[in-house]
Amino acid sequence: MHAEEDAYHVLLRYLESIKNHLRTTEGRDEILADIESRFTELLMERWLGKSNVITLTDVQEVIQILGSPGQWMEGSNDAFSEAESV
Repeated sequence: MHAEEDAYHVLLRYLESIKNHLRTTEGRDEILADIESRFTELLMERWLGKSNVITLTDVQEVIQILGSPGQWMEGSNDAFSEAESV
């Protein structure tokens, strides 16, 4: 599996924003690993049966599902609590 360059950079920025958001959180590494696992699961579901390339659209749609760290704090997305329970 390969990712478009744009998709790769968007994913890296997203993960970095999560790391920054969790920088003072106890258990940060475990939470981040859970989020990364869930991201991978959702990405694989979208990617199954498609080409061998993960597109920017694929990454953006998974980010929309999981939400941003700012959304988690606002309570507008339950992805953070779901990721912790994975």
